[in-house]
Amino acid sequence: MQTKLLHSYSADTIGEYNWEKPEPRYDEIEVKTAFCGVCRSDIGSYARWENMPYTDADNPNGKLGGFGHEGLGTVTKIGSKVTNVKVGDYVATWGDPAYALYYNVKATDIAIIPSLEFKYILQPVACAINIAIKTLNMRNKLGFNGSIENRNGDVLLIGTGFMSIIIGQYFNWRAIPYTVVGSSNKEEWQKLGKNVVPIENMMRSRRKFSTCIDLSSKASTWNKFPDLIHTEGLICYAATPSEPITTNFFEACWNCFNFIMPSPRNLDFSDMMQQTADLVASNVIDPSFIWTKEYDRHDMDSVKEAFEDGKNRKPGYVRGYLKF
Repeated sequence: MQTKLLHSYSADTIGEYNWEKPEPRYDEIEVKTAFCGVCRSDIGSYARWENMPYTDADNPNGKLGGFGHEGLGTVTKIGSKVTNVKVGDYVATWGDPAYALYYNVKATDIAIIPSLEFKYILQPVACAINIAIKTLNMRNKLGFNGSIENRNGDVLLIGTGFMSIIIGQYFNWRAIPYTVVGSSNKEEWQKLGKNVVPIENMMRSRRKFSTCIDLSSKASTWNKFPDLIHTEGLICYAATPSEPITTNFFEACWNCFNFIMPSPRNLDFSDMMQQTADLVASNVIDPSFIWTKEYDRHDMDSVKEAFEDGKNRKPGYVRGYLKF
């Protein structure tokens, strides 16, 4: 079918093109888009123009950016072997090109949601829940699931951005004791009953934790782990480093650290999406603070503004989304 697709065809340029969308495969569904979040990876594609797989005769460059993976919409078709969803269901998805008016996605890469509301743009929220659950599951395997006094204390959460706040909401619900290190979003953290601690203060305190979740994206944090984590401690590295990692592992000699690196590419990430949908529906998780601005998908000036705002990230901006 012919549909419209947003794409980036050169640096800082975004356009709308006709796209011949294929029919859904046996294991796919077709979704009519209602909302799509503007992810930082999309901003990177917009700012740098990373080649994407779609082609279209309307594009003189012969390349289309098929980005947009934080989708939300209505199921309009299902593949022949799909049994977990039906036409008319509302779904949150993770997979491009959700900036198209219609797109296909694997029926396994979805969560069924109760209504078409922007709070159910789940992929970025589910990333945080994935990190939290993977960490707690590994703590249990390692025997760190007792009281604060058992196995060297609570969880250290490095980073104070939106994913950390979602993890904080989840930990509060689960009554998991944790300490948060960073410098931003202090008002949001106060709502969770937490005072944000500068990492320098934590280093000077000489306190050690059994578990650390690092969302800071600063590669230099790796060099601090030997001073923050007890021997055999669990380190969950859940950020994309903004610089090359140059960890001096000599400093970690004779420690038996355990590392995990959760990702939306986990085989069970769709289960995390569904768990997140249920947590949002029950008001355990409130992601409303993430979505600081709505943009009109059908107004190209508004679309351009969405990507420029995401690129420049002025104070008070967290994430934006397109309404279709």
